[in-house]
Amino acid sequence: HISEWPKTDQKLINKNLEKEGDELIEIISKVRQFKTSNQKPLKEEIILTLPNKFKKSLFLEDVKSVTNSKEIKYSTKFKVEF
Repeated sequence: HISEWPKTDQKLINKNLEKEGDELIEIISKVRQFKTSNQKPLKEEIILTLPNKFKKSLFLEDVKSVTNSKEIKYSTKFKVEF
């Protein structure tokens, strides 16, 4: 290829969304570890309790889908229930 890499538009980068996304990826990892340690399949439905700061997250539907959550609740602490 002879074409150049596209230039990054710094105005489109949102550090807060990136941080939130990283935190939610960590939560997804914890859910998977929890399911594995309880000898449950990854497709097992759960009730996920997230910290209150995620109530207005743009990524909630993605987290619900990836973790196979039938419900997402909010509290001061992270918790996974079957």
